[in-house]
Amino acid sequence: MLAGRHELSVLDRSRPIAEQIAGHDVWVFGPDKAPRELLAAAPSLKLLHQVGSGVDGVDRVAAAEFGIAVAAIADVNSNAVAETCLNLMLTLTRQMRDIPAVLSSGRKNRPIGGEIRGATVAILGLGASGSATARLCRAMGMQVLALVREKSERYAGLVDKQFVVAELHEMLGQADFHVVLLSLNESTNKLLDRAAFEAMLPGSYLINLARAQIIDRPALEWALDSEHLGAAALDVFWKEPVDPRDRLVEHPRCTVTPHMAGFTNNSIDGVCRRILNNIDALEAGRPLTGVV
Repeated sequence: MLAGRHELSVLDRSRPIAEQIAGHDVWVFGPDKAPRELLAAAPSLKLLHQVGSGVDGVDRVAAAEFGIAVAAIADVNSNAVAETCLNLMLTLTRQMRDIPAVLSSGRKNRPIGGEIRGATVAILGLGASGSATARLCRAMGMQVLALVREKSERYAGLVDKQFVVAELHEMLGQADFHVVLLSLNESTNKLLDRAAFEAMLPGSYLINLARAQIIDRPALEWALDSEHLGAAALDVFWKEPVDPRDRLVEHPRCTVTPHMAGFTNNSIDGVCRRILNNIDALEAGRPLTGVV
């Protein structure tokens, strides 16, 4: 029982999802896809609830036709994402990936690397996670640039300078760090292509905590192989779970984490509470929060 009243079923990944969600009112999902044919096979569904913020895998047109609400959580895990970003910035700058080799060789005082204070970070996407990241970066003494849908006075105290998509390359050419926190849609798919990487400062760093498809993989590989990009940290991958033998996992200039940025004990507790509240609201006929 969920919250003392609701029946809870856990998906068995060895069986088709469609036959398991049929007859249920709510499907709480993560990276799963929810195409039209899957939604059509579950006539009892009233709510699709994402445990994070990305609903790019949901056929929202079909969901609307079938009367299924779609909800996401954009703010509960924003602090976890921001702290992970800061962690990865320090990891790249201080060359933490080299530590095991240095320890095994018996050396000390290595690696050296640089510092992030005084550096410039370009945050692509200024939603809840992007805003939380901006606040941490400013607290660390960094200059913060941000890619926004449209420039607004409400961002004035949060970032030092705002850019729109038409100015993307101009922004990339000014930053030491590039942090991707955009939603994936038609306009952001492969937004960071070869031209975008060429516009980046030589030796700068890339961190992607959003969706892998925002980055054109061949362009990223060129940037890493040519050393135009200093290093990259990827928390998301084009196919997940990531193959541990993938060349980017083994690449000396790339750090890969298993899509964990938004997951901490604190954020999971907050996410569960938000979902439970929405299930209660659905049952009582009250408005839901986080509806997309």
